[in-house]
Order: sequence, then structure tokens, then C-alpha cells
Amino acid sequence: LETSAKGAKAGVSIEKIGAETISVSIEKIQSKAVPVRVVQIGTPKNGLVKTEPSDVTVEIKGATSELDLVEAVEVKMDITNVLSNEKKELGYSLILKDGVEPEDLYTIRADKETIMVQNTVYEKKEVPVKINVKTGNDNLILSDETEIDPQSVVVGVSAGINIDNVTVTIDENADEGDYKLDDKEGVYIPKSSSMVHIKPRWE
Repeated sequence: LETSAKGAKAGVSIEKIGAETISVSIEKIQSKAVPVRVVQIGTPKNGLVKTEPSDVTVEIKGATSELDLVEAVEVKMDITNVLSNEKKELGYSLILKDGVEPEDLYTIRADKETIMVQNTVYEKKEVPVKINVKTGNDNLILSDETEIDPQSVVVGVSAGINIDNVTVTIDENADEGDYKLDDKEGVYIPKSSSMVHIKPRWE
């Protein structure tokens, strides 16, 4: 590195020029697909709202060491005034590992700046949970002493769909634990209602 004293003002002399060292780190720029997380904020005025992203992942590019710090991208959808089915384009933010700040990332770039989400409005209904036993033993019967918590859940129901309950399926080897409700066509089961705790008792 050559240094010149040209341009110095009259009466000013350069006593010393100290060379400094700059460390440079070189990494390959790679790509990574990260999941899209949808967070609903607000309370709908009518019914239940299901928000689904058009893409389940977003591709980001950057240095390998920085890509490892990104866990997902997050979309926030305010459902307070969602009254009918609609699409909306939203920005998103990076979800980083604990202790990592956005300013720690210098090379991260995404292939898109916004994500399209689909909002679907359902009728809100509270229904009981029914246990469906999957077993090859006809003599094995679930006792009335079997415990299930909660015994009813709030779900969303599409127009024209009539339901009396939602089901959860267990088999003859089921132990006490948490179980996921069965999917049902035309019924939206929010994440907050999707699990029940069962303590099976057999006759």
C-alpha cells in the first residue's frame, strides 16, 4: 500500500505513517429455504379466521455462517377487521437464533420482500370431543372412566357444514398423553384447540 504526502499544507509535515492490518473473511454465498410462520394478532369481530401463506418457505441467500443463524421468517396478520375471505400481501421479518440481533447480519438477502396470505372466515362453534378407538380386538372397550381434557373445543365451520363433534383417534396401546384431533373436511381446528389430553381406561 503506497501512501503519498502530496497535498499537505505548507508548514505541516508527516512525522509517521503507521501501517494497519485489516482481517478479511471470505465465505461462499449460498441459499437456504426457511419456513414461513404466520402470527395472527387482534381478535376477529365475527367467527374464526384461518390465515395461510401462499408459500410455506422463503429462499434466502448469504454467507453460510449467517444462514445458520436464521430459523424462519414471520408474517404478522391483523385479523381484527377481516370479515370475509380475502388475500393480503404482507412484509415479514427474520426469526433469528437466541442472542442474535438483525444488525449482526450483513449478507442475508431474500428472493422476495412480501408474502401473500389467504384469510378464510369460518363460523365459530364449540363442539364436544369424541374418542375414536382403532383396535383389532372387539372385546376391548373404552371405559366411561376415561378422562379427556378439554371435553369440548372451539372450531371453525364452513358454510353448509353441520357437525356434532370432532374426533381424536387412539389405539389399544394408547397411554396417557396428548393427542391431536383428527382433521375433518370443512372444519378449521385452530392450533390452540388441536390437542387434547387423554387418560385411557379399558374395560
